[in-house]
Amino acid sequence: MVVPVYISANDSVDEVLVYALLDSGSDSTYITRDIANQIRPPSTSEKVTVTTLNGDKTGLINKYKITLRCFEPASERQIHSVQAYEQETIPCNLAQIPTSRIANNMHHLKEIAKLLPPTLDAPIGLLIGRDFSHLLAPHETIIGKHDEPFAVKTVLGWTLCGGNSRHKNTLLTTHLAQKGEFDDLDDRRKASQNDIKFVKILEEGITQDAGGSITLPLPFKDVPFMPNNRSQAERRLNQLIQRFKKDSILKKEYFNFMQEMIDNGHAEPVAESTAETGQVWYLPHFSVYHPRKGKIRVVFDASAHFQNKCLNEELLPGPDHINSLVGILLRFRTKPIALSCDIQKMFLNFKVTTEHRDYLRFLWVDSNLSEVKEYRMTVHLFGATSSPGVATFALRKLATQNSSKNPEASAFITENFYVDDGLASVASVPEAIKLIGDATKICADANLRLHKFASNNRDVLKSIPITERASETQGLDLYKDKLPAERTLGLE
Repeated sequence: MVVPVYISANDSVDEVLVYALLDSGSDSTYITRDIANQIRPPSTSEKVTVTTLNGDKTGLINKYKITLRCFEPASERQIHSVQAYEQETIPCNLAQIPTSRIANNMHHLKEIAKLLPPTLDAPIGLLIGRDFSHLLAPHETIIGKHDEPFAVKTVLGWTLCGGNSRHKNTLLTTHLAQKGEFDDLDDRRKASQNDIKFVKILEEGITQDAGGSITLPLPFKDVPFMPNNRSQAERRLNQLIQRFKKDSILKKEYFNFMQEMIDNGHAEPVAESTAETGQVWYLPHFSVYHPRKGKIRVVFDASAHFQNKCLNEELLPGPDHINSLVGILLRFRTKPIALSCDIQKMFLNFKVTTEHRDYLRFLWVDSNLSEVKEYRMTVHLFGATSSPGVATFALRKLATQNSSKNPEASAFITENFYVDDGLASVASVPEAIKLIGDATKICADANLRLHKFASNNRDVLKSIPITERASETQGLDLYKDKLPAERTLGLE
């Protein structure tokens, strides 16, 4: 079982968002070395013996005191203190991570789908063992048929466990296969009425301007009537201001992030309000530190509740058109030349229709921490339950429009992207270079930037501009330096 949590050192306000694996088969709790280095909690060293399937290993291991916070609105978070041993990595299949989208596709789990988060940009950073069994204990369960996953509520939130995945009779192997052998891995469940409504809303509302930018509406279940939650946003902003006064580094990074967002047009000032009553919603926001990127991300809290209303609960998540992770990884291993890439800030590249932007208002303050102003997002949010579905819909629409002109690149975008990460393998260098060029052009025509390209072939890398390569390869001499191992979709 896996849940998202915020972790920090006991005496620190700086938090890191990670996924925690709940493992009743482990005697102890573990934290990855990368995360421990980021939060720098107090530690001691102990001589311990770790027993795994590979045998026993005895040695000195760092033991840290850390604090956990539930992934919920700040006012509702519970705080837990635990001690964790250091480990290099915590093995966990990304497909095990439960999301609201998965629950929405299960009839018996729909009632708790809104209580699960969407896919989060967070590493597997913690394993909680039975030395803190109160964090593993089930407080409530929802059980379906004998072969379906069941839901468990713990003090750290709801999670899913067990059952056959939607990709039945498949194993993650290294065997080679011909094209088409893994097509059945991407089969989808029959669309629900809400899925049909989601697609209809986007089909009727999608537009593309003369500059190529794609705009889509927020896919509401029904036109919502929202209470005035400005007081909630003010309270959360005041809490943030107090943190800024104590932490100048956080203040600088937070302001830089917000200013870049405003400068890029992802947010705009609210002029004189003309929105009708009930059609305005204020989003609290907070920072999450990204340990691999070494910087913060500001997250808008679309799950915040006020007077029994919540923006995420008003939005449709849409059909499960996110490609099978297993299928992508298996196809990735079928041919000798591998390549990977990423869509830069994918959600932020898709605009929100003007009439829906007042549901995405937020409060911000000037650099003197004195004058508060209102802004609103102009793009789809990271953290909104609808955003993965909206972005995937738009990306597939874009690929379909180019399928006759660039069939290979269109198929790559449609079949081999896991949200914003693309993986492919091809038979030859010319094929790889053409695929990269065609896919880049398709995306660029809609103001989407494909970048962070990586490959196991030097000639392919030489064909890619240095600025568009993965950072690990930008400084390499491709004629003599060893190519680094690349990390993608949680694997290396």
